[in-house]
Amino acid sequence: MVKLETEYLKAIGEVSIAWSALEFRVDKCIWCLLGAELRGGLCVTANITSMPVRLRILGSLVDECGNHAEELNKTAITIIKRIEGLGRRRNNIIHGSHIAPILPSPNVKRLTIRATKKLVFESEQMSAKKINKLIEDIYNIESRLGEFLMTPEFWTRQAN
Repeated sequence: MVKLETEYLKAIGEVSIAWSALEFRVDKCIWCLLGAELRGGLCVTANITSMPVRLRILGSLVDECGNHAEELNKTAITIIKRIEGLGRRRNNIIHGSHIAPILPSPNVKRLTIRATKKLVFESEQMSAKKINKLIEDIYNIESRLGEFLMTPEFWTRQAN
């Protein structure tokens, strides 16, 4: 059996850590919008086992707490859709099959197999560099989400 390079395996692990940070940011946003204290918020979000459910809750809370402000909703929807896209990329990396090259190479074949509307069975060249781009994108959207919920416009509307 040919083993994957350490740098590649490390990048896969870092995707998990970055995603966990993003999930925690989403959780904190939900607590904040609910007006929940830390322990009460933890009780709620600890029982939400998937990111898509968290994102639906977050979108609903932004709409409700932002008094249905169209601009706030558009920004929230943009961020949520971006997170959903990153989630698909993350799932491909974390749950996909990775085939090591026979000869030393930084590139690995990652198989994509899914059957939503039709069967997709394809391979893609993957490298630690490509995975590191996903990690960067996850941290960027996590930061953007935090910035969005700290905007004065959001809290001014919520106070009304």
